[in-house]
Amino acid sequence: MGIRLKGGLLAVPLLTLVGCTGISGIDDYVFDIDDAGAGTGGTGGNATGGAGGHTGGTGGSGGSPDTPPLTVLVAGGTFTMGCTTSLLCETDHQPAHEVTLGAFEITKTEITQHQYDLCVEATVCSPPSGAYDPDGTPQHPVVNVSWTQADTYCSWVTGRLPTEAQWERAARGADGRNYPWGNNSPVCELANCLDCNSSTQPVGSYLSGASPYDALDMGGNVWEWVNDWYGHDYYSTTQVPDPQGPATGTSRVFRGGAYDSPADDLYVFEREKWPPSTQEPVLGFRCVLAGQ
Repeated sequence: MGIRLKGGLLAVPLLTLVGCTGISGIDDYVFDIDDAGAGTGGTGGNATGGAGGHTGGTGGSGGSPDTPPLTVLVAGGTFTMGCTTSLLCETDHQPAHEVTLGAFEITKTEITQHQYDLCVEATVCSPPSGAYDPDGTPQHPVVNVSWTQADTYCSWVTGRLPTEAQWERAARGADGRNYPWGNNSPVCELANCLDCNSSTQPVGSYLSGASPYDALDMGGNVWEWVNDWYGHDYYSTTQVPDPQGPATGTSRVFRGGAYDSPADDLYVFEREKWPPSTQEPVLGFRCVLAGQ
């Protein structure tokens, strides 16, 4: 949504870009995401790191971490997926349809540079293509990773990337809200998006923007790869419980909006796509546990 360049590609145009409003800043209280210590607060804030819990230990060479990233439990059930408002419904957001999922666990925050670096040190993951300083900005989300790199990390922590349906359920809950925090328009107290900051912020900095299941940063900070291939008319096809997306494709879906995203990119039903080899400074990921 909106007029912006992403990796040299022009996204779907609208008449104007509407940024987030309010005071640029982050919540005063956050907790360390891991035992290694926290990063410093972002622009306009005084937090001492991102929320999200303990990361894994060093693990053996090629082995998964001793303690996986902190997760939140998302209840199973039926919810409405897709655009349910009369405004800004693009054709690939429609039709709105009911989806039934089993319960699953998803990482509370986007995967951090420190968490990802443990996988690099274990010689399982390859380094991102840029904006990577796990010693200087350990609690910022890892970015500039392809879909394959994200998938490799999730496998290493005995998980996988969430499906589109799982991601939207974790962000939206069961009440059909438009944003993770409810139906109020994005402001800088709720999310890191356009006009709030010029870069990523430590994960979990926006506690007021939590989803119904206490997942953080599902709107703004960085876009997030999901598991599905992109299908423009996929919502029009027959849905089954726990949909996995099209069987094949040329692009993978990513969700959630980023620090440079206008407000309408933060809708929980917003869908974007890139070839799976894409690496961008606005694109990261989170994981679900294996078998869920």
